[in-house]
Amino acid sequence: MLLAPAFLSQLSLALPSFDPFADATASGGTSYSVGSTLTNQFNPALFTPWYMRGGIAPGTTPLIASGSLAYAGLPASTGNSASFSPANSTSACLDLNQPAGGQPNMIFCSFLLKITDLSAVLTTAANNPITAFIDDPRTSLAANQISRLGGRLVTKQVTSSTYVLGTSKSATTTEFAYDSTVRNVGDVLFVVQGYQQAVGGPTNVYLWINPSSSSFGSSTAPAPTVSATVGKTALNVDGARGFALMCQFPNAPSGVIDDIRLGMDWATVTGGPGIYSVPTNQTFNAGTNVTLKVGAFGGTPLSYQWQKNGSPLSNGGNISGATTATLTISNLLAADGATYSVVV
Repeated sequence: MLLAPAFLSQLSLALPSFDPFADATASGGTSYSVGSTLTNQFNPALFTPWYMRGGIAPGTTPLIASGSLAYAGLPASTGNSASFSPANSTSACLDLNQPAGGQPNMIFCSFLLKITDLSAVLTTAANNPITAFIDDPRTSLAANQISRLGGRLVTKQVTSSTYVLGTSKSATTTEFAYDSTVRNVGDVLFVVQGYQQAVGGPTNVYLWINPSSSSFGSSTAPAPTVSATVGKTALNVDGARGFALMCQFPNAPSGVIDDIRLGMDWATVTGGPGIYSVPTNQTFNAGTNVTLKVGAFGGTPLSYQWQKNGSPLSNGGNISGATTATLTISNLLAADGATYSVVV
């Protein structure tokens, strides 16, 4: 008997990732304990654990920091955060599970950001990224270096306690594009990066800083705060296939980052629901019990509605969990063979 689940989301089909840096041991992940390295931490919404890239190890590396950040209009943060520092050392990276060959659609990354120290940051444009997209997601490489960075988030000091953020398509500082708004050390910002590298087409790099909360969860992104339009992309033809939180540049700031969301639509990275785990087609014997689970994140409470052949299911008979993340079909009958879906 075949149960063929096809999973639908009202807002996203993008297979996104989310890391709140919270204890995930109850769901098969790691503890994200304060003071531990971000490398090797894992929760079920990630495709792989965080992995190390960089030429000097162990050295300075992103660490789990105590407490979380908060930003009005976004789901409440949980757990801890992650720190970054100026160094010529190592970075923590995530595999985005993207195919080689570039992305015709935008890849978004969002996070909460608090810069705490600018003493190493220059008052002129410098290649000092805090975060960036990478084109090579392999975890084991000669010298373990990151060769290319795309859509990098860079900083420039204005005074000892103020700065501006920028982005770029390349490592050439004359091609960097900076926001004109001056930010203060200690400000909590909501940052969204966008990277699009269509096959045979132009590369687009965008940066949103504190976008309007009226756009959160929307299917349409607002106008970016700043766009990088000059120069050639530093990534190869495979486009953005990984994400890096960096401790590899001595002129970078110090700070913390929280609630990293990665996806291919604006809604998912601004607090809307994202489905990160679905069951595959399965065959069961009559009379057995079947459990179908979906993994999703977003603003709580999330609501679920399972469907059978496109029609909503309700609890009763051998059906339970019709409006939860786990659907159970007890004492399977021939009539239960169908296509099952869930709307989150």
